[in-house]
Amino acid sequence: MELLIAGIILLLIQLPLGWTAGYILKAMGFALCAAGFAALTDFCGQQNKNDKNDPPDRASGLGGIAVWRVVRDMLQAAPESAHFCKSRLAALGMLHRNAVISAGAALVSAGAAAVFEFLVKSPAGAYAAAFLGAVNTFTSLRVILAAVVFLCENDSPSPEKRSELHFTDNRTDLLRLKDILGKTAICMLVNLACDLLNRIIPIESVQTFAGFMAAMSKLTLYVFAIAAAVRANAVREGFYRKHPEAKKERDSI
Repeated sequence: MELLIAGIILLLIQLPLGWTAGYILKAMGFALCAAGFAALTDFCGQQNKNDKNDPPDRASGLGGIAVWRVVRDMLQAAPESAHFCKSRLAALGMLHRNAVISAGAALVSAGAAAVFEFLVKSPAGAYAAAFLGAVNTFTSLRVILAAVVFLCENDSPSPEKRSELHFTDNRTDLLRLKDILGKTAICMLVNLACDLLNRIIPIESVQTFAGFMAAMSKLTLYVFAIAAAVRANAVREGFYRKHPEAKKERDSI
Protein backbone atom coordinates (compact mmCIF):
# COMPACT_ATOMS: atom_id res chain seq x y z
CA MET A 1 0.00 0.00 0.00
CA GLU A 2 2.88 2.38 0.78
CA LEU A 3 4.28 2.03 -2.74
CA LEU A 4 0.99 2.93 -4.40
CA ILE A 5 0.44 5.89 -2.09
CA ALA A 6 3.98 7.18 -2.61
CA GLY A 7 3.54 6.87 -6.37
CA ILE A 8 0.29 8.82 -6.34
CA ILE A 9 1.85 11.64 -4.29
CA LEU A 10 4.84 11.83 -6.66
CA LEU A 11 2.46 12.13 -9.61
CA LEU A 12 0.58 14.94 -7.89
CA ILE A 13 3.46 17.24 -7.03
CA GLN A 14 4.89 19.50 -9.72
CA LEU A 15 8.16 20.86 -8.45
CA PRO A 16 10.08 23.53 -10.44
CA LEU A 17 12.84 21.10 -11.43
CA GLY A 18 12.97 21.75 -15.16
CA TRP A 19 11.63 19.61 -17.98
CA THR A 20 13.88 16.60 -17.78
CA ALA A 21 13.93 16.23 -13.99
CA GLY A 22 10.17 16.73 -13.84
CA TYR A 23 9.49 13.90 -16.26
CA ILE A 24 11.98 11.63 -14.48
CA LEU A 25 10.03 12.34 -11.28
CA LYS A 26 6.84 11.34 -13.10
CA ALA A 27 8.48 8.11 -14.26
CA MET A 28 9.43 7.35 -10.65
CA GLY A 29 5.83 7.95 -9.59
CA PHE A 30 4.50 5.60 -12.25
CA ALA A 31 7.10 2.98 -11.31
CA LEU A 32 6.03 3.15 -7.65
CA CYS A 33 2.38 2.84 -8.68
CA ALA A 34 3.24 -0.21 -10.79
CA ALA A 35 5.04 -1.76 -7.82
CA GLY A 36 2.06 -0.92 -5.61
CA PHE A 37 -0.38 -2.58 -8.02
CA ALA A 38 1.87 -5.65 -8.11
CA ALA A 39 1.91 -5.79 -4.30
CA LEU A 40 -1.88 -5.47 -4.15
CA THR A 41 -2.15 -8.25 -6.75
CA ASP A 42 -0.16 -10.55 -4.46
CA PHE A 43 -2.29 -9.53 -1.49
CA CYS A 44 -5.56 -10.05 -3.38
CA GLY A 45 -4.28 -13.36 -4.68
CA GLN A 46 -3.89 -14.54 -1.09
CA GLN A 47 -7.53 -13.62 -0.45
CA ASN A 48 -8.77 -15.36 -3.60
CA LYS A 49 -11.36 -17.97 -2.61
CA ASN A 50 -11.62 -19.52 -6.05
CA ASP A 51 -10.28 -22.87 -7.04
CA LYS A 52 -6.58 -22.37 -7.75
CA ASN A 53 -7.02 -24.41 -10.93
CA ASP A 54 -9.75 -22.04 -12.11
CA PRO A 55 -8.12 -19.67 -14.63
CA PRO A 56 -8.29 -15.98 -13.61
CA ASP A 57 -10.18 -13.38 -15.60
CA ARG A 58 -8.10 -11.47 -18.12
CA ALA A 59 -8.71 -7.84 -19.00
CA SER A 60 -7.16 -7.03 -22.35
CA GLY A 61 -5.97 -3.59 -23.38
CA LEU A 62 -5.50 -0.47 -21.30
CA GLY A 63 -9.10 0.53 -20.68
CA GLY A 64 -9.26 3.47 -23.06
CA ILE A 65 -9.33 7.12 -22.02
CA ALA A 66 -11.62 6.66 -19.00
CA VAL A 67 -9.86 3.65 -17.52
CA TRP A 68 -11.36 4.46 -14.12
CA ARG A 69 -14.82 3.80 -15.56
CA VAL A 70 -13.74 0.43 -16.96
CA VAL A 71 -12.30 -0.54 -13.56
CA ARG A 72 -15.49 0.56 -11.82
CA ASP A 73 -17.69 -1.43 -14.19
CA MET A 74 -15.51 -4.53 -13.80
CA LEU A 75 -15.86 -4.48 -10.02
CA GLN A 76 -19.55 -3.60 -9.96
CA ALA A 77 -20.38 -6.37 -12.43
CA ALA A 78 -19.21 -9.07 -9.99
CA PRO A 79 -20.54 -8.20 -6.52
CA GLU A 80 -20.32 -11.69 -5.05
CA SER A 81 -17.08 -12.66 -3.33
CA ALA A 82 -16.11 -15.58 -5.56
CA HIS A 83 -16.44 -13.69 -8.86
CA PHE A 84 -15.27 -10.42 -7.32
CA CYS A 85 -11.86 -11.90 -6.44
CA LYS A 86 -11.25 -12.74 -10.09
CA SER A 87 -12.53 -9.38 -11.34
CA ARG A 88 -10.33 -7.30 -9.09
CA LEU A 89 -7.24 -9.31 -10.04
CA ALA A 90 -8.06 -8.59 -13.69
CA ALA A 91 -8.54 -4.89 -12.88
CA LEU A 92 -5.21 -4.78 -11.07
CA GLY A 93 -3.55 -6.33 -14.12
CA MET A 94 -4.96 -3.55 -16.28
CA LEU A 95 -3.86 -0.87 -13.82
CA HIS A 96 -0.37 -2.35 -13.67
CA ARG A 97 -0.04 -2.26 -17.48
CA ASN A 98 -1.18 1.36 -17.53
CA ALA A 99 1.40 2.34 -14.90
CA VAL A 100 4.24 0.54 -16.69
CA ILE A 101 3.42 2.06 -20.09
CA SER A 102 2.97 5.51 -18.53
CA ALA A 103 6.40 5.18 -16.87
CA GLY A 104 7.88 4.41 -20.29
CA ALA A 105 6.11 7.42 -21.81
CA ALA A 106 7.49 9.65 -19.03
CA LEU A 107 11.03 8.41 -19.70
CA VAL A 108 10.62 9.08 -23.43
CA SER A 109 9.34 12.55 -22.57
CA ALA A 110 12.40 13.11 -20.36
CA GLY A 111 14.66 12.19 -23.28
CA ALA A 112 12.83 14.52 -25.68
CA ALA A 113 12.83 17.32 -23.11
CA ALA A 114 16.57 16.91 -22.56
CA VAL A 115 17.16 17.44 -26.28
CA PHE A 116 15.33 20.79 -26.31
CA GLU A 117 16.55 21.81 -22.85
CA PHE A 118 20.28 21.15 -23.29
CA LEU A 119 21.10 20.48 -26.96
CA VAL A 120 18.70 22.17 -29.37
CA LYS A 121 17.58 25.72 -28.65
CA SER A 122 14.58 26.12 -30.92
CA PRO A 123 11.17 27.83 -30.83
CA ALA A 124 9.74 24.37 -31.37
CA GLY A 125 10.76 23.65 -27.79
CA ALA A 126 7.77 25.61 -26.49
CA TYR A 127 5.37 23.48 -28.52
CA ALA A 128 7.19 20.31 -27.50
CA ALA A 129 6.90 21.33 -23.85
CA ALA A 130 3.19 21.98 -24.24
CA PHE A 131 2.61 18.61 -25.89
CA LEU A 132 4.72 16.63 -23.44
CA GLY A 133 3.14 18.41 -20.47
CA ALA A 134 -0.33 17.57 -21.73
CA VAL A 135 0.57 13.90 -22.32
CA ASN A 136 2.10 13.41 -18.87
CA THR A 137 -0.68 15.25 -17.06
CA PHE A 138 -3.22 13.09 -18.87
CA THR A 139 -1.45 9.83 -18.06
CA SER A 140 -0.97 10.89 -14.43
CA LEU A 141 -4.67 11.61 -13.99
CA ARG A 142 -5.62 8.32 -15.66
CA VAL A 143 -3.54 6.27 -13.24
CA ILE A 144 -4.42 8.29 -10.12
CA LEU A 145 -8.18 8.32 -10.69
CA ALA A 146 -8.30 4.66 -11.71
CA ALA A 147 -6.33 3.65 -8.60
CA VAL A 148 -8.63 5.57 -6.26
CA VAL A 149 -11.78 4.24 -7.97
CA PHE A 150 -10.39 0.70 -7.56
CA LEU A 151 -9.80 1.23 -3.84
CA CYS A 152 -13.25 2.77 -3.29
CA GLU A 153 -15.11 0.10 -5.27
CA ASN A 154 -13.23 -2.67 -3.50
CA ASP A 155 -14.48 -1.33 -0.16
CA SER A 156 -18.06 -0.83 -1.32
CA PRO A 157 -20.49 -1.47 1.57
CA SER A 158 -22.70 -3.66 -0.66
CA PRO A 159 -22.88 -6.60 -0.43
CA GLU A 160 -22.10 -6.90 3.28
CA LYS A 161 -20.80 -10.47 2.96
CA ARG A 162 -17.84 -9.09 0.99
CA SER A 163 -16.56 -7.01 3.92
CA GLU A 164 -13.73 -9.46 4.62
CA LEU A 165 -12.21 -8.45 1.27
CA HIS A 166 -12.12 -4.73 2.11
CA PHE A 167 -8.75 -3.03 2.21
CA THR A 168 -9.43 -0.64 5.11
CA ASP A 169 -11.54 -0.53 8.26
CA ASN A 170 -12.87 2.96 7.46
CA ARG A 171 -14.21 3.62 3.96
CA THR A 172 -14.72 7.28 4.85
CA ASP A 173 -10.97 7.82 4.53
CA LEU A 174 -11.11 6.49 0.97
CA LEU A 175 -14.05 8.72 0.06
CA ARG A 176 -12.27 11.77 1.48
CA LEU A 177 -9.14 10.87 -0.46
CA LYS A 178 -11.22 10.53 -3.62
CA ASP A 179 -12.77 13.96 -3.02
CA ILE A 180 -9.39 15.62 -2.44
CA LEU A 181 -7.89 13.99 -5.52
CA GLY A 182 -10.83 15.16 -7.61
CA LYS A 183 -10.13 18.76 -6.58
CA THR A 184 -6.42 18.23 -7.18
CA ALA A 185 -7.18 16.97 -10.69
CA ILE A 186 -9.04 20.22 -11.44
CA CYS A 187 -6.02 22.23 -10.27
CA MET A 188 -3.72 20.14 -12.49
CA LEU A 189 -5.95 20.75 -15.52
CA VAL A 190 -6.16 24.50 -14.83
CA ASN A 191 -2.38 24.66 -14.43
CA LEU A 192 -1.92 22.76 -17.70
CA ALA A 193 -4.33 25.03 -19.58
CA CYS A 194 -2.58 28.15 -18.30
CA ASP A 195 0.83 26.72 -19.19
CA LEU A 196 -0.38 25.97 -22.71
CA LEU A 197 -1.69 29.51 -23.13
CA ASN A 198 1.53 30.98 -21.80
CA ARG A 199 3.70 28.97 -24.20
CA ILE A 200 1.62 29.01 -27.38
CA ILE A 201 -0.09 32.43 -27.53
CA PRO A 202 2.51 35.24 -27.91
CA ILE A 203 0.26 38.00 -26.55
CA GLU A 204 1.59 39.81 -23.49
CA SER A 205 -1.76 40.32 -21.76
CA VAL A 206 -2.70 36.67 -22.26
CA GLN A 207 0.68 35.48 -21.04
CA THR A 208 0.47 37.72 -17.96
CA PHE A 209 -2.97 36.43 -17.04
CA ALA A 210 -2.03 32.82 -17.81
CA GLY A 211 1.16 33.12 -15.74
CA PHE A 212 -0.75 34.50 -12.77
CA MET A 213 -3.39 31.79 -12.94
CA ALA A 214 -0.72 29.11 -13.38
CA ALA A 215 1.06 30.33 -10.24
CA MET A 216 -2.17 30.40 -8.21
CA SER A 217 -3.27 26.97 -9.41
CA LYS A 218 0.15 25.51 -8.59
CA LEU A 219 0.02 26.92 -5.05
CA THR A 220 -3.45 25.46 -4.62
CA LEU A 221 -2.17 22.19 -6.05
CA TYR A 222 0.54 22.03 -3.38
CA VAL A 223 -2.05 22.52 -0.65
CA PHE A 224 -4.25 19.74 -2.04
CA ALA A 225 -1.24 17.47 -2.51
CA ILE A 226 -0.35 17.84 1.17
CA ALA A 227 -3.97 17.19 2.15
CA ALA A 228 -4.02 14.13 -0.11
CA ALA A 229 -0.82 12.84 1.50
CA VAL A 230 -2.37 13.16 4.97
CA ARG A 231 -5.55 11.39 3.89
CA ALA A 232 -3.60 8.71 2.02
CA ASN A 233 -1.64 8.01 5.20
CA ALA A 234 -4.96 7.52 7.02
CA VAL A 235 -5.92 4.98 4.34
CA ARG A 236 -2.59 3.21 4.83
CA GLU A 237 -3.11 3.01 8.59
CA GLY A 238 -6.64 1.70 8.05
CA PHE A 239 -5.25 -0.99 5.76
CA TYR A 240 -2.89 -2.26 8.43
CA ARG A 241 -5.57 -2.11 11.11
CA LYS A 242 -7.82 -4.22 8.88
CA HIS A 243 -5.02 -6.60 7.90
CA PRO A 244 -2.43 -6.82 10.70
CA GLU A 245 -0.89 -9.85 9.00
CA ALA A 246 0.19 -7.60 6.13
CA LYS A 247 1.94 -5.30 8.59
CA LYS A 248 3.76 -8.25 10.16
CA GLU A 249 4.86 -9.40 6.73
CA ARG A 250 6.08 -5.89 5.88
CA ASP A 251 8.01 -5.56 9.14
CA SER A 252 9.65 -8.93 8.60
CA ILE A 253 11.20 -7.86 5.30
